[in-house]
Amino acid sequence: MDSIQLVSAADLRGVPFFLRSFVRGKFPREREKWCLMDWRGELAQAYEFESDRCNIVVFDRNHDVVHASTVQELDIRELRVLATTLRKLKDESD
Repeated sequence: MDSIQLVSAADLRGVPFFLRSFVRGKFPREREKWCLMDWRGELAQAYEFESDRCNIVVFDRNHDVVHASTVQELDIRELRVLATTLRKLKDESD
């Protein structure tokens, strides 16, 4: 793994079809700021995302989930667990 990739996703299944182009226009156009637009909620359902929370899922290079959590505010313990998980993945790839 050359680097860690951060990908954001938006659960947009509540957006009416006639507002989709308007909503799409509100997302960043810059490639480095892209966000996956989950119109059907497939990611949210597959990984059991909680509404109004930051849902974090970490995958390894084989696309297996190695960490999943949900937070609503900064949680130092969760941040430490996440940092440890990412360091371990980075070390395994070197």
